[in-house]
Amino acid sequence: MISQIHHLGIGVEDIEAQVPVYQGAGFRIINEAKYEGIGRCVMLESGTARVELFQFDDPSSELARKINNHTAFATNDLEADLQYFLGHGYMLAIPIDDGDYVKRYAYVEDPAGNFIELCELR
Repeated sequence: MISQIHHLGIGVEDIEAQVPVYQGAGFRIINEAKYEGIGRCVMLESGTARVELFQFDDPSSELARKINNHTAFATNDLEADLQYFLGHGYMLAIPIDDGDYVKRYAYVEDPAGNFIELCELR
């Protein structure tokens, strides 16, 4: 079952320029990662709000299109929630995989082309 909005994913052109903007607004870095062939990611948090900034090596890639701007929901039953969305006309965009910051995740695409990440927390 989905329990909360976990974070918003936002694609940026220059992560080095954008992180200080968020920090100035009260966010602090809680996780950073560099993914080979994908790009850099910084997770920031302020209170209960989390923002995941992505700077992609290739912003025109299929993966960048899927995770560039997304909403992530925390779930305690990833398989059941994934099946729920698939059963309501959503398409599987990224199958269940192990995460770095979260335990596991999957992405779906809604009929309007919006991407939703379902993430199982550690």
